[in-house]
Amino acid sequence: MENKIYNALNNVKGNTILGITYFSDVRMNKGGRACTNSLWGHKVVRVTTTEFQFGNIYENSVNNRSEKESGVRVFETEAPKGKVWVKFPYFLNNLDGSKTYVRFYKMRNIKGSSFVLVDGHLATEDEMAIIKEYEPKKTYVSQKQGEAGLTENQVEVRDINIDNIINIVVNGERVVNSEVEVKVGV
Repeated sequence: MENKIYNALNNVKGNTILGITYFSDVRMNKGGRACTNSLWGHKVVRVTTTEFQFGNIYENSVNNRSEKESGVRVFETEAPKGKVWVKFPYFLNNLDGSKTYVRFYKMRNIKGSSFVLVDGHLATEDEMAIIKEYEPKKTYVSQKQGEAGLTENQVEVRDINIDNIINIVVNGERVVNSEVEVKVGV
């Protein structure tokens, strides 16, 4: 794969913390049959800057936390749904191989920042109110982790399409995917 982000991450050895800026489509419902969401059909993306852990092994992370919380290490992972490992535990492809994802882990107490673009411009206050109204509320709870004894402080996984990563900062070096910046308009 010829991608600056892929190459930089592929050279990371072991578990590390890195800075990342990426975009994701903002998912909203259309507001019923009447389609009351005036932003429905528009290109709405959220650009997020944060820090993630990279290079963890999910099963180990869950078992380590579970052991601290309940004294039990019984968690076993299953294959990721709709994806296959290209290079464990770093890169996955979707089943048809058309997209490559990078596996990251959200860290506790790390607050990132984000902004929203609507059709390439910074969302106005009115547009943000519409997004807030129609965007589904997100909560992260893994039933499988809970069954393994980890009810608090669950391990949150983020599989991010490599084409959506704008830049990363790893080992003090910033790596930019300039094609993405042009696509998103940042």
